[in-house]
Amino acid sequence: MKWGDIMNQFLEKAQELEPLLIDFRRKIHSHPETGFELSHTKSTIEKEMDQAGIHWEEFAGSLVAVIENGPGKTYMIRAEMDALPMDEESGLSFSSKIPGKAHCCGHDLNASMLLGTLILLKQSHVRGRIVGLFQAAEETGQGAKRLVDEGFLEKYGIDTGMRMHVNAKAPLGRLGYGKGKMFASNTSFDVVIHGKGSHGARPFEGKDPVNMAVQLYNLLNSVTARETNVFDHNIFSIVSLLTGDSYNVIPDTVTLKCSLRTYDEKNRIYLEKRYQEVIAGMSKAFRVQIDYNVINTIPLLSTTPDFVDKMLKEAEDILPGNQIAPAPEIKYGSEDFAFIASKMKRVASMSIGAGISPEEGYRYGQHNAKVIFNEKCIALGSALQAWWAFQYCGGEIQ
Repeated sequence: MKWGDIMNQFLEKAQELEPLLIDFRRKIHSHPETGFELSHTKSTIEKEMDQAGIHWEEFAGSLVAVIENGPGKTYMIRAEMDALPMDEESGLSFSSKIPGKAHCCGHDLNASMLLGTLILLKQSHVRGRIVGLFQAAEETGQGAKRLVDEGFLEKYGIDTGMRMHVNAKAPLGRLGYGKGKMFASNTSFDVVIHGKGSHGARPFEGKDPVNMAVQLYNLLNSVTARETNVFDHNIFSIVSLLTGDSYNVIPDTVTLKCSLRTYDEKNRIYLEKRYQEVIAGMSKAFRVQIDYNVINTIPLLSTTPDFVDKMLKEAEDILPGNQIAPAPEIKYGSEDFAFIASKMKRVASMSIGAGISPEEGYRYGQHNAKVIFNEKCIALGSALQAWWAFQYCGGEIQ
């Protein structure tokens, strides 16, 4: 059978699977779960795996599906399955039934695409080993690290693979990609300033931690903006400030939740060191205790340019040329897939448009309570991922 015929069969079979995949997506969308607490999501995936005759097992808090067909290459495809700790305001009939939890990042669609991909590859008799990773706890930055720490790559013999994510603000079917540096590293850290509370009218009787927090914010921003090259895209943010709630009481403490994002490991190391020096200096100057605690560091995610180029060429068999983004993406966010990618020889990171039409995206993007995704992207994404895996591993389609 010719390659073009195989590609067309993947597309046709993906379209046939579309009702099943959309129904699956809606089941996990309406019952979102977070972190590693994913019992409903896992059981829903496991049921579909069983019906498709695909072997699966739990590993390091995540679900791993394995399709093996004799000797050959190993290829991994990863999708997330955790939701965000937020409320949904999409107005969809199948919106979240769980207060404070919602699939506003699109992980439910990512998991649906992976399910479709695995069913297609199971039917195609792809050679070698396909590893489908339904990953837990991406949003907390813990899931991929736990997998690596517990020997996921070694257990399944993985050195090549990919991840793909839906993009609500991109036109339907638009393929995005990265070449080289793509997602920034992210260091999450807390700063706790231990001052001395007082009456709001008598600040001189205490040690005002709010005043210190304001000055510290300006100092850390200055270090970031003035001691590193602006074109390196180093971004410091205070994303939360926790302190008192009275109009006439200066609190004892302030907790700052902060993040540092960089595209260069040298910059990350330098800035973290400088932040600690600035904090130590402020502690001495104001004669208070200031604690600095790193909560988590997610490394930079880099892809393999020649591997990505090959996949883009193969994608042209499925997508019109104008549906492939003209330039690589550089993301200021972070992706814990970086823990896995940094250990692999060949890795790709793709996105697929889930907007209203091939010409238009949605108004709201990921992590917005009103975000809506076009479910038509699921079948297309499934076919693309199956096509890439089949091209890499080889096999026979029936």
